[in-house]
Amino acid sequence: AERDFKALLEGYTYITGRPFMPPVYGLGLGDSDCYHNDRHNNNTDVALAVAQGYVDADMPLGWMLVNDGYGCGYGKGPQVFPSDLSVLTGVASGLSKVGAYTGLWSGTDFTNVANEVSKGKVRVLKTDVAWVGDGGKFAFDAVVFAAAGIKNNSD
Repeated sequence: AERDFKALLEGYTYITGRPFMPPVYGLGLGDSDCYHNDRHNNNTDVALAVAQGYVDADMPLGWMLVNDGYGCGYGKGPQVFPSDLSVLTGVASGLSKVGAYTGLWSGTDFTNVANEVSKGKVRVLKTDVAWVGDGGKFAFDAVVFAAAGIKNNSD
C-alpha cells in the first residue's frame, strides 16, 4: 500500500488538535533580558535603545521580554524587583512605535497581570518553574493562566 503522508498528518491532527497560528509578532525575533540591573543602570527604559538597535540594523524585532532574569522587575532606580507600571507603559509605547510587542517573564507570578496587560500593553508572557512548580499539570495550568491573563485583559 502506498503511504499517504497528508492523510497521516490529517488523522494525527484530528486526534491531537489542529495547530494554531500564533500572532505574527510571535514569528519575529524576540529579545529577552533583564533591563533593570546594574549593567543597564537599573533602568528598564534601556530596552528602547536596544530595540532601536534592531531597527537600525534592519532586523525584524517582534517582541521583547524586558524583565527576563531572577530578581528583575521593571522600573527605574535601585529598588529590588520593582513593578512600576508607568515605566512599563512607557516602554510598551516606545516598543510599539518600532513595531515590537512588550513581554514579561514570570519570575514570581502574574499577580499584576490584569494591569500589566490592560494598562502596560503586555502581550507576551513567559512562565517559569520558580512559581509554576514541578510536573506537567502545573506547567499547563500556568500557561492557561497566562493566556487567560492576556485574552481577558487586552483590547
